Amino acid sequence: MARLLTLDEALFALLHRRSYRAAFLRGDTLALHLGAEDREDLATIDATQIERSARRLAQSLFRRSHRGTGTLVDAFPATIEAWRRDHAGAPLDELAFEVFESPHFERYRALPFGPCGLSLEEVFFLFAEDARLGDPDTRNEEFVHAILKALVVTPTPSFRVPARLKRAPQGFFAVLPRGPRLVAAVSGRLITGEITPFLAALLTSSEPRGMIANRFGVGDAELSASLAELERLGLCNTNADEND
Repeated sequence: MARLLTLDEALFALLHRRSYRAAFLRGDTLALHLGAEDREDLATIDATQIERSARRLAQSLFRRSHRGTGTLVDAFPATIEAWRRDHAGAPLDELAFEVFESPHFERYRALPFGPCGLSLEEVFFLFAEDARLGDPDTRNEEFVHAILKALVVTPTPSFRVPARLKRAPQGFFAVLPRGPRLVAAVSGRLITGEITPFLAALLTSSEPRGMIANRFGVGDAELSASLAELERLGLCNTNADEND
């Protein structure tokens, strides 16, 4: 049996989930998952005002600008364009309502209850993954860029840092397979660019660095120079035997 919601949780669901609003409007008290007293309090809410407020929230989802990343449209242009192609003529409000219904949105860090949650960028990315919007590599690249841009301006974020990012001595980074390409947020700046497969392995492999060098036919001098440059950029520690 599902647990009862608090009144705060019910209000949040009422504003963000069309399915919950529909249950409220048709008087389906069982679907509201509320105690008797909270159901009475919820019944005093004006349904028309709730619909208007829900529509304003949906309209703001893709217009809201986030420090460092801009709007979700700025962060995920190709992924959102893929949704537009599949929903010709539909306003972005409809996409917002779909995102709100996603189970990932329940883990959004803006909820007024629960532990540190997901960033809005990760919520949208996970929704897009489930919906298979556009090209998977492009989705991932847009997501990684968005999160690392956010980490440039917020190096100690209130949201959960995605597991696909790796920690560096002075920030976070990811190596994207196409290229391979490095994207990093270190020391308050964003670093992007193609790197060699050897450097990608140095940054991401758990092998001892000497073994990586041998695998790529790299000598000691080149290995030392590569590690020194990565350390200068704040991406590795040359004193470590293996990558973090």
